[in-house]
Amino acid sequence: MEENCLHGDLVAYGALVQLMLDGQVEKAKELQSFLKTLGTPVTLCEMNVPLDRASLENTLIEATTGPDMAHIPYSITPDMVFDAMTRVESL
Repeated sequence: MEENCLHGDLVAYGALVQLMLDGQVEKAKELQSFLKTLGTPVTLCEMNVPLDRASLENTLIEATTGPDMAHIPYSITPDMVFDAMTRVESL
């Protein structure tokens, strides 16, 4: 995924996923709308990345085990992240 996308695009997408994980759907919609005005891709589809669990498995593991997870006040599983990604795709 990282090899085909700009770092900032991935960060923006990650922010959308984080908002969905936190249940902040309206904030995610607001951010998505803003990102669209900048021309930033807001879905995996727009980044030419399939929403396929098997293909994303390494990304899901990295997202839930990286050092940044120490700052999250609740446990997050790969299933939760994939679910949030699925919801971002359908915003």
